[in-house]
Amino acid sequence: TKFGIPAGITGNINSGNSIWNSTCSGCHGSEKLGRNFGQLQGSLSIPMMAGIHLQAAQIAHLTAYLNRFQK
Repeated sequence: TKFGIPAGITGNINSGNSIWNSTCSGCHGSEKLGRNFGQLQGSLSIPMMAGIHLQAAQIAHLTAYLNRFQK
């Protein structure tokens, strides 16, 4: 699947933008473009991110948003 998003899950760029703005942008001043699903999922396990809980579909949306400039 594209950008490592698991089969059966579809990433939506607009939903990803909303997730970025509400969950990520407060700490990350700039977008972390080009991250795949596995990288984003793995980053949620580091201690600094312990309070953030995203479902697989939300991670897929965020992945799609961060890869929106890639074809």
